[in-house]
Amino acid sequence: MRVFHDWRVALTRAGLEYISLKNPVIDEKSPTKSMSEEEARFMCDRIEEGLPSSWGFLRFVLSSISEGYSTPTELSNEITRVYGKGTSRNWNEKQVPTYRTGAIGLLGDLDLISRTWNYRKVSYDLTKLGRAVIEK
Repeated sequence: MRVFHDWRVALTRAGLEYISLKNPVIDEKSPTKSMSEEEARFMCDRIEEGLPSSWGFLRFVLSSISEGYSTPTELSNEITRVYGKGTSRNWNEKQVPTYRTGAIGLLGDLDLISRTWNYRKVSYDLTKLGRAVIEK
């Protein structure tokens, strides 16, 4: 049995740097934006540095949206073509929508994509920041 009161938990330098950035929800009481532009850039840099495979997939999703695969179905089909059965990743039919949904959620939080709703149908577009990422 471990004694928990002997454990110490601390933020990393990167964690301390991140919490020092302004946040629209905490600092400005904004109900519409979850991250500031500074926070989004910080997170993009950390993902790119520490999770290159994940960053590659996020860039792929951004590029696909830029090329016109801008609905969930179109995007899933493009992801399946590049990452699905028979590819080096060999993702199955359950992984594709799961990874697509996760990527879209994160890209939205990072303000790299926007969503447009037409009743119950959604389409995606790149924001100014999103275009800058794929042009980099």
